Amino acid sequence: MTGYTGFASTDGFTLYFDNGLVCTVSERGVQIRERKRGLHPLLILVLSISLAGGLATPLQGVLPRMWTLSPGLLVGVVILLALLLLWTPPGSRLRRWHGAEHQTANALEQMLSNPEISPEEAFDRSSWLHPYCGTTATGMALPLLPLAFLWPPLAFVVIALVAYLHTQLPPDHALRAPGLLFQRLLAAPVGVRERAASLEALRALKERGLLATQGHPAMAEDESR
Repeated sequence: MTGYTGFASTDGFTLYFDNGLVCTVSERGVQIRERKRGLHPLLILVLSISLAGGLATPLQGVLPRMWTLSPGLLVGVVILLALLLLWTPPGSRLRRWHGAEHQTANALEQMLSNPEISPEEAFDRSSWLHPYCGTTATGMALPLLPLAFLWPPLAFVVIALVAYLHTQLPPDHALRAPGLLFQRLLAAPVGVRERAASLEALRALKERGLLATQGHPAMAEDESR
């Protein structure tokens, strides 16, 4: 498997494989198709973040006093509200589908290493956490970001350093521990519905010949999720 990019939502997840296949998984079923020409999902994510940064500038003008008194407070409140939303019913569904996305990817790795293993066994052996998820990189960066309050340009140094380490470190490296701990806030063990849909996806990908036509390098996830 040469790699994939995954995105989860409140009703399923989508895997964009490097070979051009797109696997969409939900309670309604599994759809596998060829990727249409267009913007890569990661590029869309980067553009979205850039747009959010652009919108933050006029926001500082609207709330100059709050931002001047405590920029960390405003950021902290936004993060806290986002995390609280993850424990609402829609947020809980999102976390389970996020975990299902990871567990499906890990199961594909096992099926790639051992073609004799069944999708059910591979899935049940797999973790709902993924060391290469983008949330892992975020969790690795969070303990270092307070340094940016001492000198703002350090934020770019931290992001660049973590991005490099995220792609180069082994999956079980100790430096990933803060990221995997943070990921537990954003993903959750799968339920019955998520498991059934994920198993259907694994069977469909196997029938499609995805595992037989790929090499063995480890899959790498670039998310969000």
